[in-house]
Amino acid sequence: MPEVRIDYLTEDIVTIAEERANRPHFFKHETHSGKQFTEYTEGCPFCPENSHMLPDPIYVSQNGRVIVVPNKYPAFSENGSGYGFHEVIIDTPRHTQKFNEFSEQEISGVLSAIQSRLNYYRTLKRIKYVQIIKNDGRSAGASIYHSHWQIFAMDFVPNKQRLIHTNLHNYRRELNSCFLCDIQKNEGTLKIYENAGFFAYSPYASLYPNMVQILPKEHISDFADFDGKAINSLSEILKKAVNALNILMDDVSFNICFQNAPYDSPDEKYKCGHFFIQLIPRISNFAGFELSTGCFINMVKPEKSCLKMKEIINGYSKMMPKLEDEL
Repeated sequence: MPEVRIDYLTEDIVTIAEERANRPHFFKHETHSGKQFTEYTEGCPFCPENSHMLPDPIYVSQNGRVIVVPNKYPAFSENGSGYGFHEVIIDTPRHTQKFNEFSEQEISGVLSAIQSRLNYYRTLKRIKYVQIIKNDGRSAGASIYHSHWQIFAMDFVPNKQRLIHTNLHNYRRELNSCFLCDIQKNEGTLKIYENAGFFAYSPYASLYPNMVQILPKEHISDFADFDGKAINSLSEILKKAVNALNILMDDVSFNICFQNAPYDSPDEKYKCGHFFIQLIPRISNFAGFELSTGCFINMVKPEKSCLKMKEIINGYSKMMPKLEDEL
């Protein structure tokens, strides 16, 4: 039977409706690494041989592997009413290297670049919020196959982030505790994996099939405040989660979204924030119900998703069927 669940932080409503997985499909499925999307490499602006096609870098890692450049087609700029900054993080010189193929050390290099840019934007008084995302695959919104991330620095706090932060603040005020710290104590049955610094789990009200959230065990509001040990710990758990998702859903497109505390909050309220990462698989587009109501339908129960991903990470992937076999 369908079950309605509500996400405490975002107040999103989702119907867990496993029965809908059995409905017939008459459209051809195309993976995000489809032929047309992968084989076009000539003229890719993110490949080193085409660096002349890009603006001058504003960040280059010590090994030269990771570079950050202004986006040539920005969503925000220093001029006009849409004030802000829009940057691209090119995280590999190899055109066909997918994120699940990155080593933990390579992921750490990407996270260090992100941290450097966040530290810069914290110094700009007009910037109120910085959104870090990765669109991996065509269905996730990527227009270029070459692996990359994006940074959006804005002079306002988006409604979703303001609501999340307000609910975290209200929880602290009412219970003298942090909602996301308590999640790690109370959601043990939905835990996928944990290491010394981070906790990965299937959200109880997951909006998408096999969605994963990753939390620092320590109460930290801003990703920029992580030390090197925490960066390495996050690299390990992020790689495991992405690998498990790739095995479970057969090369699926996905988004990685960082959720940081806004910069415009009073100091006490800012400290109520708890940084987290969302790993969101993309197997379908929003249909009329989602667009008209703002509610979601998830065909995979988070409890089952958690068990499958946990078994993959623990080395039992051969025993698990692909999700596509069940849909």
